[in-house]
Amino acid sequence: MRKTGDRIKMVHLVLLTLSALTLILLQGSLPALPVTPNLILIIVTYIGQFYSPITGLVISFILGYFLDVATGTLLGLNSFSMVSLCYLSFVLGKRIVMQSGLAQILTVFIFSIIYSGIVYSLFSFFSINISIYPFVRTAVGNGIATAILSPILITAIKRMERILRFENERDEGSKDIKV
Repeated sequence: MRKTGDRIKMVHLVLLTLSALTLILLQGSLPALPVTPNLILIIVTYIGQFYSPITGLVISFILGYFLDVATGTLLGLNSFSMVSLCYLSFVLGKRIVMQSGLAQILTVFIFSIIYSGIVYSLFSFFSINISIYPFVRTAVGNGIATAILSPILITAIKRMERILRFENERDEGSKDIKV
């Protein structure tokens, strides 16, 4: 019985990672838009809240690395940012739980702004000059677009969990936390 549970867990994690990598490729093939939702940020926030920390950090690193490669930014920029967000989501996961659509939207928007702050800090650290006003305007626009799409993507992840009869890590440990 334990082998079946481990197999289901592995299949789910592989499907989730491959789905996210597909989203990265699809997002890269879209024409330039005024706002660009960061769908990977939604997945990383969800993984941080509901999966074990090691699993979440590994998947976040893989997704961040492929996002770096696909976008052509500084190698490690998104990797570091996504791992940091996943860890922050894990740490805050007992206090901030994405239960309803509104909670998901607010949580993802806040994490999107934090992500933008990390990226801006890394640009400053590497002495890459960026004008603050256009950066903040773009960060807020992208954060709103990401937040609006978050309930749809989180619902899809939860549906995949139900189809595979997968219980995420937080479901096993505490039955009072519901998504």
